[in-house]
Amino acid sequence: MTHARAQIREAIATRLSGLTTTGTRVFQSRLRPLADADLPCLLVFCIQEDLDYSGLDYPRRQRRQVQIEIKAVVKQTASLDDELDGIAAEIEFALAGSLTAVTLGGLLKELTLGITAIDFDAGLEKPVGIATLTYVGTYLTLENAPGVLL
Repeated sequence: MTHARAQIREAIATRLSGLTTTGTRVFQSRLRPLADADLPCLLVFCIQEDLDYSGLDYPRRQRRQVQIEIKAVVKQTASLDDELDGIAAEIEFALAGSLTAVTLGGLLKELTLGITAIDFDAGLEKPVGIATLTYVGTYLTLENAPGVLL
């Protein structure tokens, strides 16, 4: 059984595949070693999930809020900040441009952007800029069926 969280992560990666700047370079991993040919790219992964329970009957209904990080990674250039801001705009439109996008076709009840952080990593062989967009997705499951979205 595939956990609902994995289904949501995969749906976001699919939704972001084909953006103008990053194309199909969308990876569902936070630890993928990146080569020059991979950049610019997006890394998509879940970092935390909070749960609330409702009802006293078994199985209880769970309201889950998952934090999804999307990292845009680009090579260092003179226009680094502009490129990161441009990719962030593409991501934001892809994930909020329609009701279907906000619910990922019905997987989520809601998807909201919480934080955007811009950083620079000079510790790699080739320095890169990173924009991290943290989204919060809300969905419902039963406690005995974490792979079935309600």
